[in-house]
Amino acid sequence: SHGQSHETVYADLVADAMGVTPESVQLRQGDPDGPQLMGAGTIGSRSTQAAAAALKVAADEVIRKGTELAAGMLETAVADVEFREGQYVIKGTDRKVSMQEVIRKHAGGVTHPLDSMGEVPTIRTFPSGAHIAEVEIDPDTGRVRVASITSVDDIGRIINLPIVEGQIHGGVAQGVGQAL
Repeated sequence: SHGQSHETVYADLVADAMGVTPESVQLRQGDPDGPQLMGAGTIGSRSTQAAAAALKVAADEVIRKGTELAAGMLETAVADVEFREGQYVIKGTDRKVSMQEVIRKHAGGVTHPLDSMGEVPTIRTFPSGAHIAEVEIDPDTGRVRVASITSVDDIGRIINLPIVEGQIHGGVAQGVGQAL
């Protein structure tokens, strides 16, 4: 990441899938002690499109592994445990244990039994958009004034609106700067 807010968007996605708060999810990129991750550049802000499915696969694996651990903590069969809204619940009862409790109970080792990886084939996307700038140029001085800018972008599902707005504003500013 070099400004795309991966640490926010990815945490939002994982937290939503696992029923925990985004503040409890930490993105560790470039960790020499972590898994060897490989990227191919953000290339038009496609990072979330490329990574969201892998994050979901990994979150589902964490939930699956957690179901086994929660069943042990709840002293019941794995088949009797379901995961919903951040809780492992014994079906038909009010007995439950939270994802956070499962994480804390099994923490402390070099690795954690919930450590998981998610992988999906890299996808390519072909969004479209149009940006129109109305500029006025003083023929005597050459001074340029941007009168208006209109931007329409094929965004898809918005994960975090302030980040999307910031990326659009930054892209417009960069485009105007390069054009001038």
